[in-house]
Amino acid sequence: MVLSRRDLMQGAAAGGLLLGFPGLAAPFEASAAPAARPLLDRVGEVCARLAPKGWGSLLLAVSRGTLDIGAPDLAEALARPIADLDRTVPGFADFAPGPAARGIEPGSPARSLLYHALASAEVLTDGEGRSLGAFPTLAEIEAVEDYVYGVRPPTLDRLREIAGDNALGVVVFAVDYRAATGSVHGRHADLCFSRTGIARMGTVDPFYDARARQFTPADPKRPFVFRTVPQRFAPYIAMQVTGADGRLFGPRDTVSGDDERSFWVPLHKLFDGPECIEGLDLSVTLGSHLVNEKLKHMHLFLREQGYPTDWTGKALEQYPFVIRGERIASLLPPPRHGSGVLGPRPAPFANRARFRDQWLSFNVSSDLVGDPGILYFSSVQLIPGSLETEPTYLEGTAPDNDRRAPEYVNIRHRLNPDGSLDDLNLDPDMDRIIREGGYRAQHYIDFAGDGSVAVRCPQLEAEIDTFKPAFCSVAPPDFFPLVNQRGLVAWWPGGGRRHRRRSAPRCGRFRPGRCRSSGSPATSDCRPVSTSTTTRSPRSSASRRPASRYPGSSTPTPGGATRGCRTRPPASPTPAGRSARGWSTTSRGCPRSGTCSRTASAHRSWRTSSCVRRWAVTGRRPRPTARVPSRRSRTPPGSRTRGRRSCR
Repeated sequence: MVLSRRDLMQGAAAGGLLLGFPGLAAPFEASAAPAARPLLDRVGEVCARLAPKGWGSLLLAVSRGTLDIGAPDLAEALARPIADLDRTVPGFADFAPGPAARGIEPGSPARSLLYHALASAEVLTDGEGRSLGAFPTLAEIEAVEDYVYGVRPPTLDRLREIAGDNALGVVVFAVDYRAATGSVHGRHADLCFSRTGIARMGTVDPFYDARARQFTPADPKRPFVFRTVPQRFAPYIAMQVTGADGRLFGPRDTVSGDDERSFWVPLHKLFDGPECIEGLDLSVTLGSHLVNEKLKHMHLFLREQGYPTDWTGKALEQYPFVIRGERIASLLPPPRHGSGVLGPRPAPFANRARFRDQWLSFNVSSDLVGDPGILYFSSVQLIPGSLETEPTYLEGTAPDNDRRAPEYVNIRHRLNPDGSLDDLNLDPDMDRIIREGGYRAQHYIDFAGDGSVAVRCPQLEAEIDTFKPAFCSVAPPDFFPLVNQRGLVAWWPGGGRRHRRRSAPRCGRFRPGRCRSSGSPATSDCRPVSTSTTTRSPRSSASRRPASRYPGSSTPTPGGATRGCRTRPPASPTPAGRSARGWSTTSRGCPRSGTCSRTASAHRSWRTSSCVRRWAVTGRRPRPTARVPSRRSRTPPGSRTRGRRSCR
């Protein structure tokens, strides 16, 4: 079965094709939760630990004396209506509005004051402005979340009534509680859900920053290490709705065709025990299946193209041609982080590959490197498509192309017969050596991977036919932690007018490893939905909800191809053969009279500053030897800041 990348990404966003992909429905590593305890007892332990650390006085201040988490009858205190909230207390301005809040609002985390206080990263001080003495762990936040859904458990018949004619399914989501600026509807803080979750590779174990309510990738004491960044998943009973509805559930930033797509909208969270669904004692088990097949598909691609390769058949199904399971990531132990937290295995980012007790390499033949379209600087570029047309990189990144092999393969480390390596990066004749070929290049592996997080619940298998896993990706680290993908999406439709700022665009707090759309083909179009349908049917609630905060905005398609280059005529002449940015456009400029095609602008390589320079490199011209001026360099004399002609 051959799938295009566009099909895969649309399937992930719509909850259809990708998450039902047969290749992901494989045996997985299971992580069973501990024996279920009464939910109120778990919440009581959380309150008992945090109340003396400033949380008791904080919630009393916010509720004007109504919510006392140290009360003997905790269940009654949490269920008591709060008539008057003090929203001037820092962190509570974006708490969900309503006629009367409660400490716990059944089925609605966003309207539960205790849950918001624990889960919101904006809540940092007590009622008098002093820093709180302790912060909740991820497992403690999950305990309160389970109580929100379990304090008044629905029946299956009630959930079917809410769904109406829409199909029900047991669906796994990547989940994240976000402030109003990051929520789907943008009106108040809320839980956000996506069918795709992204975890981040790292060299050391993860660290959960309880104050920031996030896993952080940085270690201030060790600036040259990266911590792994896990991703949290949770199973829900969900209904399948055809057509996006920004007033009701989302998704955030609709795109063309969403009115015909199907979306899974979460209704009720699933967890162990008799308090989840009335009349059933559930046993919920999550499991993960991950795979990395880079080397396998690289050798298959070379063989298909007629290049010599040493490895075929069953050998390509073995490690390190295929990396599976816990070598990539696994679910972390529930007692520490809660259930459903997928954590990548710490490992160096580049590792010399071994196979059958020998260093694994491949033959860099003269035929391979002699092909004019195969080299990108000093790496092998594996791009499907004709090599006689314009730069093959642009063809290979087209959304409808299926990528059957890694994009680049390193050939700059020559393997000697004694097992030693020659680092060609240090050789002045590197380009000549590579273009002559005739040596063996060392293979390297990383522990990135793609796969699924699935759920099993025997008690529901007879009642609900559809079980859908979430797609997950273990991706490289985020090297721009202060710039999230939502910020880029919100920034780009403005025409790029903010690109002149020296600081990077920001969008709220940094949430590494959380669900976000990405310009990388390895990730998915990740557009969260909200839980606005939890307590009422779609038809009854849609007419009473205001329009989405972001009507008509768009998300980039996988690979980043949303909009083409924006060009403006220069307001004043620039020196011949020179653009306002300082790059030569006479011999290596875009071949379209100063403008770039949509594809050329959208698929710019991470290793270059502009599609202009990348076009020159991926063509048949040698690598430029002159230093390319920075974007922040001065503009040439005679030009002005306004009216630049450039590719953005």
